Amino acid sequence: MRNRSLLIAGVLLVATSTIGAAVQGAISGPQEWWPGHMFGGGHMGRWSDTSRSSSPIEGAQVLVVTATDFGFSPAELVVQVGEPVNLTLVNEGAVPHDLTILGLAVHVEAGPGQRVTVGMVPEKTGSFDILCTYPGHSDLGMTGVMVVRDSG
Repeated sequence: MRNRSLLIAGVLLVATSTIGAAVQGAISGPQEWWPGHMFGGGHMGRWSDTSRSSSPIEGAQVLVVTATDFGFSPAELVVQVGEPVNLTLVNEGAVPHDLTILGLAVHVEAGPGQRVTVGMVPEKTGSFDILCTYPGHSDLGMTGVMVVRDSG
């Protein structure tokens, strides 16, 4: 009887661990989106491309995006290729958010009540998806698009 109880307990432990790992994977999404991400970082530097996000650029156009729980305003940004831009994320939500522009190597993260600015110079035209990479946030509506137009 004791051996059977130990066997059942062992099977339940393995099953619980397996289910927990599957649930965590479903919540966190594909690893390529936010490696090591646990509400606070671990995914910075993941997106490398021809554009750069860095410290604010003196004299650059300023775009302000407000993050709430759970959306971006405005959800569409339009800029010119080759023109410096300062992108400011204002987090009016109750939880941390980030703004990541896929394909342009732009990532800015702000905690509740914070305002963070990064500089960027888009070096290619097109439409680029914007999303919050915190698990589940984009599914709840934290998405948008940046349109980079030809300056000519």
